[in-house]
Amino acid sequence: MKRFIFALALVSIASCATPPAGELQPADFAYGETFDAPAGAPFVHMSFPEHAFSQTAWPDLRDIRVFNAASEPLPFARMAPEATKAEPRRIALRSFRIAESNPGQLPQVTLDASDRVVQMRVVPGEPAEAGAMYVLATLEKEAASQVARLVLNWADAPQNWQQHATVSVSQDLQSWSTVSFKRPIMDLRTTDGERLTHREVPVDYSGYSGRYWRVQFDPGFMPALTSVEAELTPDIVMAPGVLLQTDASPQKDGSVVYSLNGVHPIARLKFLPTDVNSVLPVRVEGRRDENDKWQTIAFTVVYRLNSSNGEQFSDPVRVGGGSFSSFRVKAIGTSWGSMPPILSAERDALTLVVNTRGAGPYLLAWGSRAASDSSVDPAVLVPGGKDAIANLPDARLGGPQLLGGPERLTALAPAERAAQWQTILVWVALVGGALSLAFLALRLLRETRPAQ
Repeated sequence: MKRFIFALALVSIASCATPPAGELQPADFAYGETFDAPAGAPFVHMSFPEHAFSQTAWPDLRDIRVFNAASEPLPFARMAPEATKAEPRRIALRSFRIAESNPGQLPQVTLDASDRVVQMRVVPGEPAEAGAMYVLATLEKEAASQVARLVLNWADAPQNWQQHATVSVSQDLQSWSTVSFKRPIMDLRTTDGERLTHREVPVDYSGYSGRYWRVQFDPGFMPALTSVEAELTPDIVMAPGVLLQTDASPQKDGSVVYSLNGVHPIARLKFLPTDVNSVLPVRVEGRRDENDKWQTIAFTVVYRLNSSNGEQFSDPVRVGGGSFSSFRVKAIGTSWGSMPPILSAERDALTLVVNTRGAGPYLLAWGSRAASDSSVDPAVLVPGGKDAIANLPDARLGGPQLLGGPERLTALAPAERAAQWQTILVWVALVGGALSLAFLALRLLRETRPAQ
């Protein structure tokens, strides 16, 4: 019975046993790079090295650490580069003034009556002030450009004035859509020579495009426009990513499998047809590992065309950050030509913000399966938020170096080691308990036998 109780105790201990996990040290990581910080700077930011994206143990880059010269881990934050807007661009519009006809108001009729005479007086109506408008035309090549606002320029007038402008857009001069209603414009001067002008007419819900534009003014003074410009909606410029090369393997069914050197969160796929003037409708599929089923990512067209402005290439295929290790691409209704296209996968770059506590040189380390994510929120790490982070000094990395070596990429994490330890203890307890029960049963059997 004592042995049975001991076996139960082993099972209980195994269920809660966890080996102690100490803080990871630089030698627990495969690779690293040193860097220095400007004197007195409490924070620096740096770009995670492009070559290091293929040397991490985890696709989400959780295995990143920063140490000071005393090997103390430092607080740091991870930030994905944000997309920016390009500088706004303006295009000139051709303008045509159209004066609106107005017949004037109807005459007013009044009657004066006396004892003997009835007098009728007809008073001509004062002509009502008519508004006027300009019809504007873009060049055909700019007709698809999205417009954020119109900028009006006019000839100087001797008096101060204010007006309201309504803007409409059309593709055919027949159907018009109002995109800005009674927006104020003005040109005011003070007695001491100061001038206040408001020339911009914003397009509500900017993003409209059209071959023709129409600006209508309210009745009253109308400025004589000398030129009109359309300010285009700024293009969104994606932050440069990290290109990951792929190995192409043609398949018997005509498709091509492109393999990465590991699992990566992919943002975009860039195709480069090998033959000039190629247009290739394709189906793109992806999977995380060989045991997964192929998932359709996109049906799209990739091309490489000659033009008067040089070669034109199809836009990258957006993937959205899913984790993949390979892609399968199949041409639809056509062949590859001389060779399949070249495929490059692109993942988002990474910026690190580090609290440089203690003495340098500092060490950026990565590549440890035993590491878990220890980064903090940038807004919590740096007082002042985004504005303060944007003004932080840059840290320059000093070159890669070997730390614990590639074997750290496959070394078990503390949780995995704990799970293995628990599994071993459970099996020892179960086997021991089974043997104890067998021994107890045999002993009871002997004790209950009748004496010979």
